Amino acid sequence: MAVKQSYRNWWRPLPAWVKAATTLVAFPAWLFIVYCIVTGNLKSLEALSAFGVFAVVVVLHIVFDRRTRRGAPERHGGADLIDGE
Repeated sequence: MAVKQSYRNWWRPLPAWVKAATTLVAFPAWLFIVYCIVTGNLKSLEALSAFGVFAVVVVLHIVFDRRTRRGAPERHGGADLIDGE
């Protein structure tokens, strides 16, 4: 299976709001954590808060991934943000 097809199969059944949370919250939080690692401020309150926010989105992904693997993703209504991708 091609990597791109595998990614689509994982991303497509997720609800639009989980995709938005990933794009708008988790990715910036992860980048901020990397920045804190590079600058040596990993144990700051801001870095720990970013880690907590990132962890919440990861838990959402796990919950919805388990939900879609139990049955057909179409049955759960995984809405996409843009054109089925």
